[in-house]
Amino acid sequence: MGDDEDEAEYFICICIPTTDKEIKLAVKNGATTIQDIRDELLANTCCQTCTEEIEKIIKDKLNEVDVK
Repeated sequence: MGDDEDEAEYFICICIPTTDKEIKLAVKNGATTIQDIRDELLANTCCQTCTEEIEKIIKDKLNEVDVK
């Protein structure tokens, strides 16, 4: 997987328009839980359909840091 800047950006949360890149940046800056993402970006505060996808991004990003 390349740098996040090289990857296409897509919306994860539609209710509060939030992209995968915004979520990845929040994790890079210290967010480690879905509640952190809610607090910082307001994503996942409406219908919560995006919960699973946000949790996956958090997990993947945190694992990526552990590997480096």
